[in-house]
Amino acid sequence: MEKKHWIIAGVIGVVSIAAAAAYIQYKRFTNYVISVGKIQIRSISTKKIDFDIFLNFVNSSTLTFDIVEQEYEIFVNTKSALKMKNKSSVKILPSATSIIKINIVFDPNKVLSIIGKNYVDLLTNQQNIMVDVDIKLKVRFMGILIAIPYLYKTTLKELMTPTPTTV
Repeated sequence: MEKKHWIIAGVIGVVSIAAAAAYIQYKRFTNYVISVGKIQIRSISTKKIDFDIFLNFVNSSTLTFDIVEQEYEIFVNTKSALKMKNKSSVKILPSATSIIKINIVFDPNKVLSIIGKNYVDLLTNQQNIMVDVDIKLKVRFMGILIAIPYLYKTTLKELMTPTPTTV
């Protein structure tokens, strides 16, 4: 009977250690920062705005992984204005900044009607226009898919101000 107790205790110990190791790996994934690096305008008209945004993904962990899917929902003054999905894979290197390029194309009239603004308001009151980006990343690490949520909050003025960051 005593041998059975040792086996049960051993199994509990192994499961506990495996669970702790999995939790530590998950916590390493949360050691990141996402920021806007650069915005590159492709074209602007009253019917279509097309630009690339380059996000800096700062991976402070020692893990290498791939972002296999990205979902973005952009809110302007708390109203959903745009949804995007990108299924191109990006390799994230350990202890490094990786660049994630996203192409965004939308009809500005549709967005303006959703948020109840006009072009003049958009140009003159950029500091009062709040932009929230709800980001959902799907990451593949050691064959396992992991979801990483991130909420980026800024103003339209901050987004439109050039930054010295190079890409």
